[in-house]
Amino acid sequence: MQSICITASLCHRVVQELLFQRGIEVGHETIRSWCNKFRPELAQAFRHYKPRNSKAWHLDEMRVVIGGVVHWLWRTINEYGDVLDVLLQKHRNTQAAKRFF
Repeated sequence: MQSICITASLCHRVVQELLFQRGIEVGHETIRSWCNKFRPELAQAFRHYKPRNSKAWHLDEMRVVIGGVVHWLWRTINEYGDVLDVLLQKHRNTQAAKRFF
């Protein structure tokens, strides 16, 4: 069973490797103690977090190629720049995307 750090849902070893890639050498036990120390504060902050409400959003369209096949990526973005939802289609169908969102 892997131990999970609540900050990013990554196991301690993965966090250790990510820090090492950035030139920070930290032991596995240090990361575990950080997670144990800061977990209650983070859990409380997440419990009290309320997403910003927005009434305005727009539909963003992007052409992407996946495995040599053209797809259409649709995203709804609110006024703060947060992505609300995503839809990926093989065929470009604007009306279906609008109905989906």
